[in-house]
Amino acid sequence: MTGNNVEIGNPTRDATIALNLNTNGTTTAFKIANRVNSNIFNIDSTGNVRIPSDKFFYSGTTTNYLAAGYDGSHSAINSVGSALLLNYNNTTAQDVAICHGSAGGYLMTGNNVEIGNPTRNSAIALNLNTNGTTTAFKIANRVNSNIFNIDSIGNVSTNPIAQIYLNGNADTDHGLGVYGTNNNSAKFANKSINGPVLFGYNGGALGSTNGGNKIALRWANTGLVTIPGSVIIGDTVGNSNHTSALLVVKGEIVSKAFYVTNNAWSDFVFDNNYKLMSLYDVEKFYTANHHLPDVPTEKEIQQNGDNVGQTDAILLQKIEELTLYMVQQQKQIDALKKQNELLNEKINGKK
Repeated sequence: MTGNNVEIGNPTRDATIALNLNTNGTTTAFKIANRVNSNIFNIDSTGNVRIPSDKFFYSGTTTNYLAAGYDGSHSAINSVGSALLLNYNNTTAQDVAICHGSAGGYLMTGNNVEIGNPTRNSAIALNLNTNGTTTAFKIANRVNSNIFNIDSIGNVSTNPIAQIYLNGNADTDHGLGVYGTNNNSAKFANKSINGPVLFGYNGGALGSTNGGNKIALRWANTGLVTIPGSVIIGDTVGNSNHTSALLVVKGEIVSKAFYVTNNAWSDFVFDNNYKLMSLYDVEKFYTANHHLPDVPTEKEIQQNGDNVGQTDAILLQKIEELTLYMVQQQKQIDALKKQNELLNEKINGKK
């Protein structure tokens, strides 16, 4: 015991240093040894602290302690008896905890994790700053160097042959994939799509949540597609005269067949009580109105369009009425022919 300081090796004197050592050019400044082990603990001339490869530094109690050293294969820090806490200050709330669970170790933080000195935001659990690099977040392994990544502007990309499965990693029947491209030549349903495919086992749907869940489009595994609402093709707005129309097309439609269901057909013309206009009345009507009775005017068609089912029924009505007129005229012709024959017989009999 000394009343002041201890100086060894003639160091530069400093009254604030209790044990002042001068290495005198040697590599070891301080060493602890015994008869069994010549190198229990040492500090070299540059201040590095060294522990032999088969030794650990221990701190704590016999049941809860921190051990640091070299285990023969790796440099290691072990926390025995409780989680390893890394705290910014000595508080009861942990900053970082390294724990051991049933499936292995895990890392837990008391608050948020910030990487790359981002703008601090306590509402963001994992806050990353790319520091000018092109990749903000990447998942990789030894086999694939690019499983999943998010670039500096927020674009998300996966490995070229990867799909995104939407119902857990064991379910490959519901998800999103890209097929038939240069990076991934795989086909979907034996088709080279060259684009994204959203797929489900029994079908799928597109929807919205504004004002409650609504389905905009739904498809079944049979290929059937149903659209509950209206569809507009070739234009950004519908037709103001037909606001309840389910399909509006601005352009031509080409089809081999076109069916219009219509409950109102024109066979009533052949009913016994049907009142057929006389041809003289028909003449008066089209002379005054420039169109046939019951037929839409040119102005109405221009404003509202042509109701194909209704127009077909009206045209059939006119054809059936023409048939009645022709039958009437044929009966009149036959009656006149008979009268003519009788007159000829009388004339020839007088001769």
